[in-house]
Amino acid sequence: MLIIGGLGLVCLDKYRGEKIKNIQAMKVDGFKSASPKSDNKGTGNSESVDEDTLSKQMDYASVDIPTVDEVIKANKPENKNKVKKLVAGQMYIPKLNLTLNIIEGTNRTNMLYGVTTMLPNQKMGEGNYVLAGHNMKLRGVLLSDIIWDDVPRVHKGDRIQLYDGKKYYNYDILSTKTVHKSDTSCLEETEEPTLTLFTCTKDTNNSGTTPYRFVVTAKLVK
Repeated sequence: MLIIGGLGLVCLDKYRGEKIKNIQAMKVDGFKSASPKSDNKGTGNSESVDEDTLSKQMDYASVDIPTVDEVIKANKPENKNKVKKLVAGQMYIPKLNLTLNIIEGTNRTNMLYGVTTMLPNQKMGEGNYVLAGHNMKLRGVLLSDIIWDDVPRVHKGDRIQLYDGKKYYNYDILSTKTVHKSDTSCLEETEEPTLTLFTCTKDTNNSGTTPYRFVVTAKLVK
């Protein structure tokens, strides 16, 4: 799980063979730019998402392995629009044709919908804007596409675009690296406007958990 003080995101391997298309294209309709975040129990087997579990609150300890079924249910039209109030914007990686919603607050429920902000009061284009997401090891699902079979699919010079509902922010990747979850340096504040994106990798024993994180660092370009 994602633990306080560490990059404890979880990943999932056992659903590799399932075919799920266009999860990355499931956008919240008509989102509004959110202001600059619980006790979340997740969706379980429920067909709907309880709006009471949707919160901007950081709850790293609540994050564990979601099932693909949970991700699908969360992104059904009747459920995904419930998270509209928490959508800070969208992230687009042109090289991968990947679009994900940016949800304010990292907790179990929010991470079903896209990438989540890791630090309170983050602002696009300022300081270190840190986003986390699940690697489900399924193409097109959440952050799975940025690294495949532990091989990065984004590289130095590739662009990542953020949108807050009013303005676009273009970041070019400076570096990618794999670190142990105990290395939290990517969460540190930066003087220059920076985007940090991370997910899990190296699930070599197919356990569904791994202590390693794939970290992407990008700089804001004018």
